[in-house]
Amino acid sequence: MLKSLYSTFISAFSGINRAVWFLSLAMFINRCGTMVIVFMTIYATKELKYSVEQAGSIMALFGVGSLFGVLISGRLTDKIGYYKIMVGSLFMGGLLFIVLAQLKQFYPIAICTFLVSFFGEAFRPANMAAIAKYSKSENFTRSLSLNRLAINLGFSIGPALGGFLAQNNYKYLFYADGITCILAALVVAYFVKQKNDVTKKVVAVEAEKKKNISPFKDGPYLFFTFLGILYATAFFQMFSTMPLYYKDVHHLSEQKIGLLMAFNGISVAAIEMVLIYKIENKLKPLQFVMLGAFMLMMNYVVLLFATNFSWLIFSMLLITVSEMLAMPFMTTYMIQRAGPEKKGSYASVYSMTWSIAQIISPIIATQTIAKAGHNALWVVFILFGMAVTLGIYLLHRKTEQIYDVEMK
Repeated sequence: MLKSLYSTFISAFSGINRAVWFLSLAMFINRCGTMVIVFMTIYATKELKYSVEQAGSIMALFGVGSLFGVLISGRLTDKIGYYKIMVGSLFMGGLLFIVLAQLKQFYPIAICTFLVSFFGEAFRPANMAAIAKYSKSENFTRSLSLNRLAINLGFSIGPALGGFLAQNNYKYLFYADGITCILAALVVAYFVKQKNDVTKKVVAVEAEKKKNISPFKDGPYLFFTFLGILYATAFFQMFSTMPLYYKDVHHLSEQKIGLLMAFNGISVAAIEMVLIYKIENKLKPLQFVMLGAFMLMMNYVVLLFATNFSWLIFSMLLITVSEMLAMPFMTTYMIQRAGPEKKGSYASVYSMTWSIAQIISPIIATQTIAKAGHNALWVVFILFGMAVTLGIYLLHRKTEQIYDVEMK
């Protein structure tokens, strides 16, 4: 049994280009510094004495910066290449984190948060373009999953370390984020170079099968992105107001909050890659997304009745299963819908979906909490989860015939 498990594990990681491993290493180093975003609402309300609404506004600006960063990065990547965008965005993001640590006033912090997010999220489309260049069609999804593994492995370390640093001095969070961004920039600069010819054969083959239409003219895809916004809005509570809920309602320490958040990252990093390798052909992508949306909804049902730390662990388990089922196959659906010359456009719209959610999620959450409390917020997101589950089911039924053609 152990031999079979070892063989499956090795197979799940085999055939991935060396450059993709270094891109994932850069992502891992960068996400090890994912500390500020997790504790930003606590930092703003407890350390700087801002209101919950002001903290929500800062988090919303993080989403606005993300949206503009993704949008502009996608266009610049096509013009000057992914290499310069990745190195420049990581380096500038690192410097801005260090600057942010020095600020105390609301408006300078809000502006700097916008810029930090702008440069940080500009890395994503360029990183995806680089992975596409260094991947083959048969391992593109696994290459993206390796990148997600790096994200979650880094995120499992970041919040745990962040909780420790926050208990000593919140400024250490910003310095750690800044240093890790700059280290990631150095990894990309040294080990990854611009490459233009890896996917030419893949594109030529795919061009015979798919038409290149704009994602804005693809009705099912636009409906999918709308559902993606609802899913991401509910999911992002884990990073924005959930730490505040742990602190204010369950009175957890920063270190305990960090460890609870790390549970998500460790679980995804340990399981997702092999899970995808084993189940990816068992169901259609949208069916997996539907199951993931249902699990996300159940997470908020559990929070309505959470009375102790065990309930919080069970809630985190549900949201972790949701993430592993939904997110990889949302990406797969996006890739399947896109023609060979429109993958960047589809990826940009997909990334914008998450950026929009980053904008509206903290606003919805903080306003609802301020006016009606946390339980009212959980009911709102239960409704979001129900809407996504039903919507994905209907979308799957509508596009099932298309999938059957594409999967042959």
